Order: sequence, then C-alpha cells, then structure tokens
Amino acid sequence: MDYRDTIQESLDYIEDNLNTEIMAEELSSRAGFSLFYFYRLFQAQVGMPVMQYILRRRLVHAIYDISCGAKMVDAALRYGFDTHAGFFRAFRREYDCSPSNYLKRHKPKRPYRINLR
Repeated sequence: MDYRDTIQESLDYIEDNLNTEIMAEELSSRAGFSLFYFYRLFQAQVGMPVMQYILRRRLVHAIYDISCGAKMVDAALRYGFDTHAGFFRAFRREYDCSPSNYLKRHKPKRPYRINLR
C-alpha cells in the first residue's frame, strides 16, 4: 500500500498552517493512523521526523520573510516562536549560524511546497 498521498495531505496541511500550533497527534488523527505508525510513515516518506520537518519549514519561511524586509521578531512570532530568542536558538541549532550571518552568505529563495507525488 502506498501512503504517499496520505503523507502529502499532511505536508499540505502543515504548509497551510505553519503560523498555528501543529501537533503530531492532530496530524496522525487526520491521517487515520496511530501516532507511532504515523511517525514511522512520515519519516519513511519525508526522511525526517514530523516535528523536525515542521520546525524546518517554519525557519525557512521566517528567514525568507526576514530577507524580504520583515523584522526578525515579527517573522519569529508569525511562525510560532514565542520569543526572538527562541527563534534565534532554533535557527542556530538547525543552520549552525545566526540568522544575520546566514543572510550575509545566502539569498533565501521563496519557499515552495514539498510534493511527494
């Protein structure tokens, strides 16, 4: 059985709701699987755990907004980070540099939807 369509629906839901709180339990319930099985399916299809994927997508969208002129704190709050410091720590953990250093070295491209199909 190919679960690609089910996981794709989850990816689309995540993309549409990045600025709200997304719980893995909610995603597994929407997909009709147990939490444990959903975690396994998601990681097999996407290549990373669901919560890491959500964090990465939020960071990608936030850094793009910042590169387009949004204030860092506004972008952080828009994508679900409680504080600027929380965003900064998450970004540093994921990219091994600060957001400002990242922007000096890279030109972020507009985030696109992931399509498994």
